[in-house]
Amino acid sequence: GMESMIAVSLLVAAGAVLLPSRQVLMAMAMPVFALFHGWAHGVEATPSAFWQFSAGFVMVSGLLLAAGFAVGCLLRRHSGLQKAFGGGLLAGAALVLAG
Repeated sequence: GMESMIAVSLLVAAGAVLLPSRQVLMAMAMPVFALFHGWAHGVEATPSAFWQFSAGFVMVSGLLLAAGFAVGCLLRRHSGLQKAFGGGLLAGAALVLAG
């Protein structure tokens, strides 16, 4: 079930990129999907290394959020690139759901 929720989150992200008028609504839904994504990674942690895993996970998550913000700023300035990126994200999500 977690993998399906993660794939659906890709569809929501693609919708946010392709439908700028709905970005705020879709951005509010993303934290729900982030819980499933975090849960999927949390299952991978071994009890003996939980704190090291958690520290690394939080650090990398912050870096990914910063990179996502930078990409979002770039996409906001270039509508053609925004459509290509959103279409690619939508196609990738469809492939994951089909598989």
